[in-house]
Amino acid sequence: EVEVAIGGDVAFPGYPHSVSASFASNGEMYAGSAALTRDPVASPMRALGSTLAKMPPVQIHIGLGELLISENVIFATKMAGAGAACELHSYDQMWHVFTMYYEGCEHPKISQLLFA
Repeated sequence: EVEVAIGGDVAFPGYPHSVSASFASNGEMYAGSAALTRDPVASPMRALGSTLAKMPPVQIHIGLGELLISENVIFATKMAGAGAACELHSYDQMWHVFTMYYEGCEHPKISQLLFA
């Protein structure tokens, strides 16, 4: 089993722990219980390499202002290490879920990758 610490992002040490507690709470609401947050179906970050190797190709788009940037880099690294097809794209001055907003989707690089 892969252990994932909920203590903030390694790229932002010392970030308020109240945010980390909120992330944990949101994860429990998403999964349905604290126990289910450990299930690889709810969180592929916890999947073994043999499971990741069977995943379909993945594209990860992260803003460099994203609080969870390291988690995304770690996951992409795990995917690549398992031999899975994974692309990691980063964007300067973009935020969490920026692709959901007009300003994010209009980024020339994003529209080329997402809507090709």
